[in-house]
Amino acid sequence: AEKNSNQVSLFGESSGAGTPKPKLEDIDDWRGTERLSMEFEAMGMYLGNHPLTAYEKALNRMMVIPSRDFGTRIANGNSKIKVAGVVISKRLRSSPKGRFATLTLSDQTGLFEISIFNEDILEDSRDLLENGTLVFINGDARKDDGGVRIIAEKLTRLEDAMKNYTISIKVFLENANA
Repeated sequence: AEKNSNQVSLFGESSGAGTPKPKLEDIDDWRGTERLSMEFEAMGMYLGNHPLTAYEKALNRMMVIPSRDFGTRIANGNSKIKVAGVVISKRLRSSPKGRFATLTLSDQTGLFEISIFNEDILEDSRDLLENGTLVFINGDARKDDGGVRIIAEKLTRLEDAMKNYTISIKVFLENANA
C-alpha cells in the first residue's frame, strides 16, 4: 500500500527510483580568509583556525595583549595597550561632541570592543572598519565596573603594523682579524 501512495518512508526505505539527485554547481573552494569569514557569519565563531593564528609569533613580538588577559594585564587607572583583532562589527554614532565609533573585534581568545572618539582617526581609518579586516590598535585602556574599556589612539592594518616591527640580528666576532 505504501508503494502506491507516493509517500517516502521517514527512515529512507524507499527504492529511490522516483527521486532524482539534485544537480550541484561545480564551484571553486573558498580561499582561507573567505572561508573563515563565512564560518563566522554562519556560526558566530571560527570553527577552524582563527585568522590571527597565522600571526601569533609576530603578535607576541609586538607585545599584543590577548583579550582574555585584559583584566589581569591592565593596571588600575589608565594603561597603554596594544591589541589586534578581526573587525566583526562597527557602530557609528553622533553626539553633541562629534562622531564616534565602537568596534567589536575578535582575537584567538574572545570578543572585545574598542571605541574611537577622535574624528581624525575615524576618518583616516575608514577603510579599516570593514568586517573581516585584521587591525592593530594602540590604545588607552582602563578598568571600570563594566570591565576594561579601550580607546583607540591609532589604528593600522595588521600587515602594515608588522612591517614596522623588525627582527634585529646581532653578530659578535671574537677576533676582529678573523
